[in-house]
Formats: sequence, C-alpha cells, structure tokens
Amino acid sequence: MVFKLSEIMTLRSLGQKTYHILVFLLFLTYALLDGPKRVISLLIAVTVVLLISFFLLRKKWSLNVGWRNFLLFLSVFGLFSLFLLGQLFWGLNSHSFVIAAPVAIFFMLAFSDKKRVEDVLFFSVLVIVLLAVIEKITGSYIFVAESSTVAVDGSAGVALDEAFFAGAAGLLRAKSIFLGPLSLSAFLIGSAIVLRKNKIAVGLCFLGVVLAISRTGIFLVFLVFLVMLFSAENKNKGVKVFVSTFALFSFVCISLALNSEVLSRVHDALDFSGGSSTNNARVYFWSMAFAELSNYSFSQVVLGENGFYRSVYNNNAESGWLTLLLDFGVLGVSFYLLPLVFIFLKTPFFDVRMMVLILFVANSVFTFCYGVTGCFIYWLVVYCLSNWGRENASSYYS
Repeated sequence: MVFKLSEIMTLRSLGQKTYHILVFLLFLTYALLDGPKRVISLLIAVTVVLLISFFLLRKKWSLNVGWRNFLLFLSVFGLFSLFLLGQLFWGLNSHSFVIAAPVAIFFMLAFSDKKRVEDVLFFSVLVIVLLAVIEKITGSYIFVAESSTVAVDGSAGVALDEAFFAGAAGLLRAKSIFLGPLSLSAFLIGSAIVLRKNKIAVGLCFLGVVLAISRTGIFLVFLVFLVMLFSAENKNKGVKVFVSTFALFSFVCISLALNSEVLSRVHDALDFSGGSSTNNARVYFWSMAFAELSNYSFSQVVLGENGFYRSVYNNNAESGWLTLLLDFGVLGVSFYLLPLVFIFLKTPFFDVRMMVLILFVANSVFTFCYGVTGCFIYWLVVYCLSNWGRENASSYYS
C-alpha cells in the first residue's frame, strides 16, 4: 500500500495531537482508576506514547535539549540516578515517583510542541474547572477514591469523600478529577503560571481554586494575575490600579456567593498567632521536620531517608522542600532547585522571575511537587519557563 505525501502528513499531524493529549491524560486521569489499575494503565499509556513517538512522529520530531534546558536535563538525570543509588540505602520506597518520574516527564515534553502543550493544557483546565462547578452545584464529588495509607489509629482504606475534606467548617471543597482539593489546587497554580498571558485561563484557574477553597491557590493565582497585569505594556498606572481593585472586589463577591466561609479561611491562612489550627499543625510538622533532620546521619543528610518521616508522623512535612530534604536529602533538593535558580538568574524578564518565585513559594507551604499530578505539573512549569521564557506566553483564547 502506497501513501500519498498529504496522507502521511495528516497521519503525522494526527499522531502529534494524539501524543500531546495522551501525555496529559497519563498524569491527570490516574485518580479515576482504582488501585492496581492505575499502575497497569500508566504502563499501557507510556507504551502507547512511545509507539506513537517512534513510529508516527520520528521523522518530524527533534529532541530539544538546548543550552537553556541543559541544566534541567542534568537535574532530572541526577534525580533518576539518586533513585537508583537510594535502593542501596533506603528502607522504604514510598515516594520514589518524585525522583524517578521527572526524567520521563522531561523526555515527553522535550518531544512536544509548545503551542499544542498550551492548547491541551487550556482545554484541560476548562474541563476540570467545569467539573468542579458541577460538584459545587450538586454538592457531591463526581467520584470518591480510597486512601491507601494507614491512619494513626491503624485503620486503612479511608474514603476520600466530601466529609473527609470538609473539615470542621463542613465546606464542600471541589476536587474535580483528582484525589483531593490539594491536587486540584497544585494543577491550577501550575496551569496559571504556564498560561499566564491567557486571561481566560487564569480566570478559570482562579475560579477553580476558589471552588477548592484552597487558600494558597487563591493567593498565588491572584498573584499571577497581578504580576501579568503590572508587566503588561501600554497600560498606565491608573488603569492597572482600577483593574486590580475591580478584580479584588470581584473575588470578594464570588467568594461570598460561593460560600461565606471562604473569606474567613483566607484570613485564617495569615494567622500565625496561634488562633489557626491549620497553621498550628503546619508549624508543628515543620518543627518536627527540623528535629528529625538534626538526628540524620551524614549519609541520610546527603541521600535522605525515603518515606521515614511519613512512617513516623503519618503526614508529610507540610512543605515540599522540607519533605524532599527528608526523603531525598541535599542531593534531591538540589536537583529540584538548580533549574529554578538557573532560570531566575538567566532570564531577562521580570514576569518569568516572578513565576519562579511563585512556584518556589507554592512548594514551600505545601507539597506541591509530590504525587502524580504535582510532580507532572511542577516539571511542566519548570520546563516551560526554562525552554520558552516569554515567547511561551502567547495570548491564546484571550
């Protein structure tokens, strides 16, 4: 059978679109599957992606490992090497995805096209936030998963349902297709950074974090909006102040319309005087993290002790950087931080520097980079900032 050139090009175009969609589906829909099905589905998805890459697109693709992301390549390769080395020292392997997956994510993105990545990301945000709105309207989750971790009382298989995430206030916190509101928040913060010039996308991300009642997400997505507003050209200060004031007023109105408790939770996030139970718990886990680190041996400081902190406290350290340090030592934290430092020092653009700082803050106040979604969106943001800089920030759909 002989294919015409136009048919071959159409096949390649279809293959490229399918590839970009599969890359996102691989990391965004795993939560919809139960237990062992996730592992099997991930393996199948990776196989399909590789088949498409080698048989449909190999003549069209070129691996993009230029000088701007060469340090990124070294970092993810270093993380994978740490994963292999850690098998000789760690007693547990519970969080190994965080250092084993980045090298695969890097190569998947290195074969991608920036416009298609942004297109798929935009429509992913649109669908995910729409599902969060449906959850808010119906008052129930579109699906409920079970936790595989063991609780303090020794019980296992806790249902991650509306009551589990509601807290003492009894608020419905939307989670859409993810396991919980925190994963939704991490996805939306990262998406806002990547699509920061897309006003509709940032607006959707903001709506999503409000529905998730994510205080960190509300602050950081709104900060992305402000940075891009004041970085925009051809706007005088009066217009910027007016737009900022209007946006803040709109946030207050939307928050009160959705739930009157949202604003009090945002205020609670700033209370470190002892009146906030959430912040008290966060400070406690931070202090315990430093206490455990002080007892680490030299090899543990360098390589970490994967999963040890969670096995003792049944929780992470409430900070991505601290949890990385506990699990994977100085090496693990360094490989995660080096690309950010490089981007911050080398980029000539104010908005890119601010996006780096926002990502750093996000991973400081919760475990942004942990989990399947968190790890993927973290390295997607880093890769986009490293590779594309300002030219990445096109105003699609705005």
